[in-house]
Amino acid sequence: MTIAQNIKQFIRFGVVGTIGAIVDFGSYGVMTRILSWETVYCFGLFGGSSYATTLRGLAQCSTPHYPVVAANMVSVFLAIVSNFTLNKFWTFRDKNTENIAAQGMGYLVMSIIAWILNQVLTGFFASRFTILHEMFGSSVDVAAKVLAVLIVLFFNYSGSKFIIFRKRRSTLS
Repeated sequence: MTIAQNIKQFIRFGVVGTIGAIVDFGSYGVMTRILSWETVYCFGLFGGSSYATTLRGLAQCSTPHYPVVAANMVSVFLAIVSNFTLNKFWTFRDKNTENIAAQGMGYLVMSIIAWILNQVLTGFFASRFTILHEMFGSSVDVAAKVLAVLIVLFFNYSGSKFIIFRKRRSTLS
């Protein structure tokens, strides 16, 4: 691929990511702002879990427990499904449907890693960055998600381009 083609592909990836972000933030907003789903679970690094206070009331988990925002898990999963479909057929223009199940599983595994990274970063930024609370108040969770999404973007593009949708070279016999 030429540099121009790579740039165009990255732009398409960005458009798909934007659509995924709309799916993610839109469904997250519906769940947390309209349906009032503010469940936060605290999972221990070495086992055990508990329920924390509400998200916008600043969930506090005792060390070594970590906050996991339930609505964020659902909204990120919906974005993963949307992004796989659009990236396969539009961004990377992968017309091969013979290995779609394998690609889907690979994309899911990569996305689960990104999802975990997103969860860790969102929870960390929302619960540990006091400057975000000072700057964004009751919208600290949204600001934390934005920071997490920006960091995870580069992980997702690299994995998609070089692993999941890489062009297979045909071997000549």
